[in-house]
Amino acid sequence: MRLTYFTDEDDAINEVKVTQEDEIVRCALRMHVDMQKAIKEYTKETGHFIYLTPCTFTNLIQTFKDFYRSRVQHFTALKRKFSAGLDKLDATEKKVFEIQEDMDVKSPELVEKQRRIEDILRELDDSTQEMEARIKFVEEEEMALKATQEDALKIKD
Repeated sequence: MRLTYFTDEDDAINEVKVTQEDEIVRCALRMHVDMQKAIKEYTKETGHFIYLTPCTFTNLIQTFKDFYRSRVQHFTALKRKFSAGLDKLDATEKKVFEIQEDMDVKSPELVEKQRRIEDILRELDDSTQEMEARIKFVEEEEMALKATQEDALKIKD
């Protein structure tokens, strides 16, 4: 890939072969050249001088590097969090699948147990009704015996 840009005051054209590894250098060089042009225009318009030193430029590059590192750390942390969340979701999905399989196996047993419980409840209900009838009969018999006892006590006296 060929890249053409201006690098000196005479606007001479310098061609540089840029590879993928040189993209950052190309970008930095372009920023430096553009900044020099902007300083020249600013000086013409205002009469104030601004000096672009290598130190200023390296500070700018260092700022970009620091920003890049902070973004990489931020996104790495997010990636770690999302990965942990996905692992938890995966484990939960496996657990739900195991529980579903267990339910499928135990479902017929539960249906059978439910049927037996309903039968037992019907038997208990029938027994309860029978016991209530017996209690009522026994109470009636007791009342009749008490009446007979009272009659016998009256005759005896």
